[in-house]
Amino acid sequence: MIDSQNNYKEQLFKLQIPRGTVLLFKDFPLSDGEKKNKYIIILNRCHEDNSYFVLTTSNKRNYHDHFPERYLVIQKGELKFFREETIIDITSIDCILLNSLYQRYLKQNPSSLQIVGALPSQMIDLLDDLISKSDNISMKHKKIVLKKFGAE
Repeated sequence: MIDSQNNYKEQLFKLQIPRGTVLLFKDFPLSDGEKKNKYIIILNRCHEDNSYFVLTTSNKRNYHDHFPERYLVIQKGELKFFREETIIDITSIDCILLNSLYQRYLKQNPSSLQIVGALPSQMIDLLDDLISKSDNISMKHKKIVLKKFGAE
């Protein structure tokens, strides 16, 4: 009975994080081993249902205006959950295990991972366009990332 309850909770959790969902992830592990609070954007499920392709965001002041075809700029105040001018860099696609998100979300410390909102469909369309035109993302990953949730 407990296994079926856990499976049910996991299914509900998956339904809460559709494509374009923005999560605030406390102590997000960076590639250099450091941890930092990061916003992450759900793109699509990775190879199987157990993981998601995500994009992380960065503060605009940390970016130079090189390669604008690689990122989307969100102006301060454009979306209520981004308090500063924010960059979504399409070259920062990563894969996160669903179980990791699920465990963090259901912990007694709900502030470790928060669903803060969702990107509007026109921003998702802009990201999709940048991803589809990118020379830095393999065709294999483009097909997976751009596939609609639930599509075969």
